[in-house]
Amino acid sequence: MMEKSFAAIILIMCLAMLLRMMLRPRQRARVDRAAQRSWWWCRDAFARLRRRPRISSADAQRQAREAIERAARRKKNLH
Repeated sequence: MMEKSFAAIILIMCLAMLLRMMLRPRQRARVDRAAQRSWWWCRDAFARLRRRPRISSADAQRQAREAIERAARRKKNLH
């Protein structure tokens, strides 16, 4: 079953590329932009799904305070 669905996806991609080649340059550019937008949207959606769970506000405040202290120590060491 998986082989058939993979073959179907490859076939659809090949047909899409053939249809794209038959378009005029201006139409082809519009299709390319739409495909690029949809690719970025899917990629961002997938990244949001995989993103680690949010940290609590107390942890965020602690991390921010530690970062500020590190920056202050670094600045003091430079002068």
